[in-house]
Amino acid sequence: MKKPIIIAVSLYVALAVIIGLVVPKFKELSVAKSKIEAADNELKYRRDYFSLLGNISDQLNQYQDQLSKIDSAISSEMSALDVFKFIDNVGSQNGLILKEIAVDKVNSSKSIPRLKETHINFVVSGSYPSFKNFLSVLEKSSRIIQIESISFRSSGVSLKGEEIPTFFNVGIKVNSY
Repeated sequence: MKKPIIIAVSLYVALAVIIGLVVPKFKELSVAKSKIEAADNELKYRRDYFSLLGNISDQLNQYQDQLSKIDSAISSEMSALDVFKFIDNVGSQNGLILKEIAVDKVNSSKSIPRLKETHINFVVSGSYPSFKNFLSVLEKSSRIIQIESISFRSSGVSLKGEEIPTFFNVGIKVNSY
C-alpha cells in the first residue's frame, strides 16, 4: 500500500518540479517571442519608411532643375551687397545709372516663419524705355523680387531738345531664408 502512495507523491513532486521549472521558462519564451514580433514589426516599418524616403528622393532628383531655380530665387545666403550688385548690373545693362541704394528694413515674414523679407529702396536715372526694360528684367529674374513702390521725377526736356534723365525711386522686397 505504501507503493502507490510513494508513486503518487513522486509523481506529484515530479509534476511540481516540472511545473516550477517549465512554466517560468515558458513565460520567458512567450515574452521573448512577443519582443521578437515587436522588433520584426519595427524592422518592417523602418524598411517601408526608408523605402518611401528613397522613392521621394528619386522623385526630387527628377526635379533638380526646378529646385535649383527655387534655391537661387530664395537664397539662404542672400546679402544686401548681392542684391545691390544685381540691381546695379541690371540697371547698367538697361542704360540706367544707380544713384542711391539703401536697405530700408529687414523683418521676418508673417506667413512663413523662417523667411526673411528685406526691403530695399533705390534711385536710378535714365530714360523711361530703359526703366521699363529694367523692370521687366527684375520681374523675370530667378530671384523673388517684389516691386512695392515706384515714383519718378523729371525736369522734362532741355532747351536744346535733349531729354533730361528721369529719376525713378523704387522700393522692392527680396525674400531669403
